[in-house]
Amino acid sequence: MENPARRSPLSAADGAHFSLGGSADPVWRPELVRGTRARLQTVDQADHALEVAGDWRASQRLQADVLAVVEERVATI
Repeated sequence: MENPARRSPLSAADGAHFSLGGSADPVWRPELVRGTRARLQTVDQADHALEVAGDWRASQRLQADVLAVVEERVATI
């Protein structure tokens, strides 16, 4: 999110919007998005692909957790 073109839409987003990123992803920088009301969630140890490097089991669990969050979010729409 270092690129302003990525930050701008999130800055204007409201509480109906949701964005996920991984803590091991250098592009995921929620601290740069000021004024957003979107829900920003950081997934611990995940990279840009939302995977944990060198641990396919952790990646699989993480993917299931992320999909559960997406499923929950879609159900509320």
